[in-house]
Amino acid sequence: MRGDSFRRQSELARKYAESRGLELDETLTFQDLGKSAYRSKHAKSGELRAFLDAVENGVVKPGSYLLVESLDRISRDAILAAQGLFLQIIQSDITLVTLIDNREYSVESVTANPTELIISLLTMMRAHEESATKSRRLKAVWENKRSKAKEKPLTAQIPSWLTLDKAKGKFKIDRTKAEIVKRIYQMTLKGIGQNAIALTLNREKVPVFGAGKHWHRSYIVKLLGNPAVVGRFVPHKNEYVDGRLTRVPQKPIEGYYPPIISQEVFDQVQALRSTSRSPLRGRHASGALRNIFGSLARCPLCDSTMTLVNKGKGNGKPYLVCSRAKSGAGCQYKVVPYDQVESAFIKNLPAITGTMPTGGDLGIAIDEEIAQLQANIDATEDYLGELLDSIAVSKGSPAIANRIREVETTLEEMKAQLKDLLTQANTMTSEMVKRRVDELKDTLRLPETAKTVESVAGVPDENPEFDKSRTNTLLRQLFSSITVDFTQGSLVFYWRHGGENRIVFAWPEEPKRRIKRNPKSQP
Repeated sequence: MRGDSFRRQSELARKYAESRGLELDETLTFQDLGKSAYRSKHAKSGELRAFLDAVENGVVKPGSYLLVESLDRISRDAILAAQGLFLQIIQSDITLVTLIDNREYSVESVTANPTELIISLLTMMRAHEESATKSRRLKAVWENKRSKAKEKPLTAQIPSWLTLDKAKGKFKIDRTKAEIVKRIYQMTLKGIGQNAIALTLNREKVPVFGAGKHWHRSYIVKLLGNPAVVGRFVPHKNEYVDGRLTRVPQKPIEGYYPPIISQEVFDQVQALRSTSRSPLRGRHASGALRNIFGSLARCPLCDSTMTLVNKGKGNGKPYLVCSRAKSGAGCQYKVVPYDQVESAFIKNLPAITGTMPTGGDLGIAIDEEIAQLQANIDATEDYLGELLDSIAVSKGSPAIANRIREVETTLEEMKAQLKDLLTQANTMTSEMVKRRVDELKDTLRLPETAKTVESVAGVPDENPEFDKSRTNTLLRQLFSSITVDFTQGSLVFYWRHGGENRIVFAWPEEPKRRIKRNPKSQP
């Protein structure tokens, strides 16, 4: 986008369509902006995957044309993978056009002139070799940087309690922030839990590091496991393992940062953490999903996520509560009966989908949910690297080994979820939205009664006969967020493709009035 590539390719597509008398479908344009085709990632989870799905689903009709600048935009992968992708496209009755030379590749043209297939293979072989050479050179540059890390900082991305004097290449400690980190370690050694630490800092209005609005337990966990507090830097390098890009931790560099915590205190905290449950997995993580609005429900007052809590002894009744209010960071602590919200959604599903808005422009930018998930993945990868370092120091501690397996499982789950979200957010044609609406209705059927959700009344059973996990996935594909407006007693559904719907789930709140009694009147 900083150069001329985007404009050039768009102009080439328009001119080609005009010259051939073709209708250029501007509503179904797939753009993998800035993504390399070296390992065909765009064909597995990007916009090219979305195009292939659209072909398979019949959204892109047989006989259509796919316009690309050159074959290296389709694939720079190894030749067998590149050839397979090339053949998959043309065998789907799609004519592949390279705009740089106006070549058209189809089953008919390749069959009639096999030389075209040879030309395409040579073109993709050259593209792969160019990318492989660049990759080797880039790895060599980073290897050299890592070898000189103590002489010159490897990167400008540094812990929040430090600043970098770029002219001198030296780190300086921000004493105010360093004292906050020290306090967190001291509170941990006193047996204070991570949630309680976050709650205390929020109540005291202690400034948050970075762009965060308030302290979260997850950030406390990250600080407690960060070896940078004792001056240790763990560099990573990216490697492809079984086709997946993986951040592989390298040998730690001692004394890279100025330490703010003693090694003794750090080791004591790590010992405490290694004997407790993994902070990255909630106590219900291995159970069935109970909240179909997970990651979607929003507070009407502060727009923070609303989370599920239980009130009462035993299992208790589930309620939705603003996460900001729950952590003591402000907002109104208002409990909303979860069953009431879920029941209203199920009963009103026909009204919601029947009045589905037309929506705005397609190609919606990656939303806050995807950005937050990517941030969580980055933090988890860092934490995993630290655990791998810890197990080497502890000589194969079983507790740390178990933790590593748990974190690896969590990381894979988050990456799979991110892959789904990226694909879903970029395939929102009106036809695909309708397909997902139909699938949602099918998922919400009750097998025992063979009745659809349109006939369900009252509060759902404690164990409703529908797949809540799948329902949540479909809801996240269809909606960017759902505001639980308890002040008006309504749910507001914001569609990913644009527009919104509103339904009622409860009576609006009555304003509280102070009643003055006449002392002479009878009660």
